[in-house]
Amino acid sequence: MDDKRSEIIKLVMDSHLSEVALNNVLRALKERPVEDENQDNFISEAQARAYAGNICPATMLHWRQRGLVSFKVDGRRLYRKKDLDAYIFGGNLIRRHHKNNH
Repeated sequence: MDDKRSEIIKLVMDSHLSEVALNNVLRALKERPVEDENQDNFISEAQARAYAGNICPATMLHWRQRGLVSFKVDGRRLYRKKDLDAYIFGGNLIRRHHKNNH
C-alpha cells in the first residue's frame, strides 16, 4: 500500500499543483487510505443498500434473486462493491427497465 501511496504522491508532485491543492490532496490521503485494488472489500447489507442509492431491503432481495452476488458469513449477508457496481452498471437494471417499459 505504501508503494501505491508513493505513486500517487509522485503523480501529484509532477502535475505542478499549487501548494494549497497539494496540501488538500495529502490531507485526503491521510484521512482515507488508498484501497488495495486486489482486496475484496466486503460491506454489510445496510452499507450495500446505502451504496446502491438507499434502496429498501425488498429491492435488495429482488436483486439477489436476479443474480446479484452476495455472501453469507456467520449469519450475516455481505456484498462487495465491485459486485454491486457490476450488477447496477452492467446492464442488469437497464435491460430490465427497458424491457418492462416497451
